[in-house]
Amino acid sequence: MIAQSVEFDVAKPPSEVFAILDDFNTTPRWNSRCVEVKQVSPGPHQKGAQLLYVYRDPGRQGKMDGVISAYDPGRALELSFSDRTMDIAVGFRLEPNGAGTRVQHQLQIEPRSFLARLMTPIIRGATRKQTEDSVQRLKALLS
Repeated sequence: MIAQSVEFDVAKPPSEVFAILDDFNTTPRWNSRCVEVKQVSPGPHQKGAQLLYVYRDPGRQGKMDGVISAYDPGRALELSFSDRTMDIAVGFRLEPNGAGTRVQHQLQIEPRSFLARLMTPIIRGATRKQTEDSVQRLKALLS
C-alpha cells in the first residue's frame, strides 16, 4: 500500500474549507490530474453517493468509479475510487485552529493489478510529488 499524509493550516474556518472540498467543480483547480469529479447518483452529497472521477496522466485519460465514504460537513470528507488497476482513498479531516483550520489530508493507494504492484516505487514517488503540488494549489485557493 502507498500512503501519504500531510497536515497544514489555513486562515479560513472549517465550514469554508469544507465548502471548497465539497464543491467538486473546484477539484481540477487544485488537483492537476483531475479533469472532473461528479456525483452520478441522485440526491445531495452524502455518505454512499456514487461518483465518477476523470483523470489525466501523461499520454492518456482514464476514469474511476467512486463513492463518498465519509461525509461530515465542516469536519470530514472521504472519497474512495477504484478501477481495474488500483483502489484509492482520499480523505480530509478539518479541525478548528484559532480563527482558521488545521487540515489533515490522507491518501492511500492499493495497487490491484500485477503491473501496478510492480510499479509501486514509481507510483509512490509520483504520488508524493502530486500530493505536494495539490496541497500548495489547495492552500492558494483557500487563501
